Amino acid sequence: MSARVSRFAFLLLIAIALPALAKDPLVIVVHGLGGGNRADGWSGEVANAYGTEVKEITFRYEGRDTPESYKDFARKAGDWALEVQRQITDITRDNPDRRIVVVSHSWGTVVTKLALDGGTAGGNSRELAVNDNHIKPLDLNGVSIDEWVTLGSPLGRAEGARVAGTLDQLGVDVSPGRPKLVKNWTNFYDTNDPVSAYSHNLEGAKNIGVTNAAIWVDVFGLRAHTKLWTERQVTRHIWNRIQELAAQPLPRPRPPPAHDRNTPGLDAAGAACFERHRVRIAELRAHNRAQDPASSSLYTKTLGTDSECGKAYGACIDEAKARAKICPPGADGTYTQCFIAENRAWVQCAQNEIDCGERILIRKCAGR
Repeated sequence: MSARVSRFAFLLLIAIALPALAKDPLVIVVHGLGGGNRADGWSGEVANAYGTEVKEITFRYEGRDTPESYKDFARKAGDWALEVQRQITDITRDNPDRRIVVVSHSWGTVVTKLALDGGTAGGNSRELAVNDNHIKPLDLNGVSIDEWVTLGSPLGRAEGARVAGTLDQLGVDVSPGRPKLVKNWTNFYDTNDPVSAYSHNLEGAKNIGVTNAAIWVDVFGLRAHTKLWTERQVTRHIWNRIQELAAQPLPRPRPPPAHDRNTPGLDAAGAACFERHRVRIAELRAHNRAQDPASSSLYTKTLGTDSECGKAYGACIDEAKARAKICPPGADGTYTQCFIAENRAWVQCAQNEIDCGERILIRKCAGR
């Protein structure tokens, strides 16, 4: 068989497989402090290697990487939880025929717990002010989270009053137990990790201990905390769950369309202001979802409403190009998988830009 025919056969297999890929579980990653778009975890190389689509929920913004900004992780926990609610709602709405796997790390596990189960936490949003910082449990119109994986979680500090830096001392109140929206909860902790060491027996979770860093080379537990992303037990568990869920049927109710939903944090006037943007945002998302990563005619669209979003989009594209330049050839000797991975990244960059623009428009309509 000639190289040209072999390459054509490979692309044909890709084209046949892509429609099925859309039915595979979707992974939503909720990062912790300063985290986001890491190349050493499920948000990057591991996800690409498994051909798994990932949606990022991060808490990065201008000035977020300064030492002073790290004090806001407790002050803004409520705002972050509402943001997680909004993005998970949008993602499940835009992917009605996909099973959902949520992977949360570090402080991202706390805001995800608040988002899913409700609770009390500080923040500046109008919704929190009206409800005395109380967050209502997330309602996905009958849709469930099929698997929730927590890594390096400080949720164990919600209990045990003698533990320094308990969540209660930080003004965060979460209820114990598995969130009602979650079908299965798996919690990975490391006793060498000062953040998750107390989370060895979370109620409602299958708790799995991991030891991936000796104390003498990891005095402060930083390596133990961050290496959970690529720990073999973790990646194998998520990969196995993806395969199990992909093999199951998908009878699930569709979330309501965007124009039928209330926008969190907006009063009637704010909702009316944002309503004129809904259709365009939905059309742009639908256009990008319809793009074929294996096609050389891929064409993405962005919202293009804010310089902050545009800068992030440009940086995202540059990162995708850089990864493509160092991507090795596949088993067939071609760079087809590199081409497809870069195209997928471009689509994700465009989706992220639209999400960013939508958040800006919501804030403007809320008068913030």
